[in-house]
Amino acid sequence: MLSGTGRRVHCIANNEEQAAICLDTARTMLRRQQREGVRVLWDRIEIAASDCVMTGLPAQERALDGLNPSFWIADEAAEFKGRFLTKLLTTGSKRKESLGLIITTPGSNPENIYGEMVGNAEAILKGEVDDDTVFAALYGIDPADTPDDEAAWPKANPGMEFEQPDRASVRRSWNTMKRSPMGRSEFIRYHCARTDENTGGWLDMEIWPGKENPDMDALKGRPAWLGLDLSKSLDMTALMLAVPMDDGRVALKGHYWWPSDNVRQRELDYRMPVRTWAAERRITLTPGREIDYESVRVKINELREQYDLRAVGYDSWGSKYLVECLEADGVPMTAYRMGISTFAPGCQLFQNLWAGGKLIIGDDPILRRSCAEARAQQDRNGNVRPVKSRENCIIDPLVSAIIAVHCWGGKRASCYELE
Repeated sequence: MLSGTGRRVHCIANNEEQAAICLDTARTMLRRQQREGVRVLWDRIEIAASDCVMTGLPAQERALDGLNPSFWIADEAAEFKGRFLTKLLTTGSKRKESLGLIITTPGSNPENIYGEMVGNAEAILKGEVDDDTVFAALYGIDPADTPDDEAAWPKANPGMEFEQPDRASVRRSWNTMKRSPMGRSEFIRYHCARTDENTGGWLDMEIWPGKENPDMDALKGRPAWLGLDLSKSLDMTALMLAVPMDDGRVALKGHYWWPSDNVRQRELDYRMPVRTWAAERRITLTPGREIDYESVRVKINELREQYDLRAVGYDSWGSKYLVECLEADGVPMTAYRMGISTFAPGCQLFQNLWAGGKLIIGDDPILRRSCAEARAQQDRNGNVRPVKSRENCIIDPLVSAIIAVHCWGGKRASCYELE
């Protein structure tokens, strides 16, 4: 910025406050240098004589309109919503020479463009891709390393040999944070620079039961239970099929619906590739702002023809019309009370099956996201139920899975059935 004319430099962060912090650092450095002709203002740094400006901007598409950067810095880019970085990468094409710097800790969301960029950087470092426009530097413990391995910590903290940070501080952090799934997740992300899914903290995603895909065709004709979590307006509807197997495990298969209205904005809000999932036939987009319950009815009747359907557990809130239609079809419907006295035993059963390796889920990124983002809420009696870890996240697939598993109840009658 201090050489040349017409330079435009932008510090871009996830929000305006964080962008201001980045700009503050530059302002402090320039005040110490006392460079002639440099004006350090509250919202920018400028050199009027050469028409050069440095500003801080939030990571929002409207903030990029009309930008022509010669240099930009993206801070904590892994948390940018949607594919914002795509626009940032292409906006520099207006100049003959433009440089971008991306600085970030690993993101908790593997579905945005950050994951693609890390994959591209790894391919460049391995020599699989030849791209001289990108200089890649990735720090972090290796997949085979464990977070308690002190010998691996310098891989994620190259300044550790200079006591930045010092090993004793990192060790204290590990001893404190290792006691809970959420704490381990935060340590792995911030101190080990490795992506971790335990953003909610209830279920340990290190033991996600996805290594084996259930063969649902081979299980047809067996006894099965369904859990149904119906949506409110602009929300997800989830239907989970649970099929107990002879070896004591339970196969789970999810079916999901989402309103198509304003889906692009909701992808940004929820940080989920809903349209990609729809194209892969993992989720059904229904027209309008609300779910077309007729498509849910058709799917339940289809599953009833394929399996020995024993019960469909459902939350009675707002489901009267659909339930009446399904009962008229001969589907065995069972109202499931979502109060803590009923739901907590179901949550305990699901957690036991999870920890015991008794669930088979396979490749289901929607249920996986739901399990990763669920936070445990505990009452004074120790009863636990999952709640959202943040406002814009989904736990409906997990709730439907808990209902399905609890209606089955294991090798004995469930607490809910005994009621």
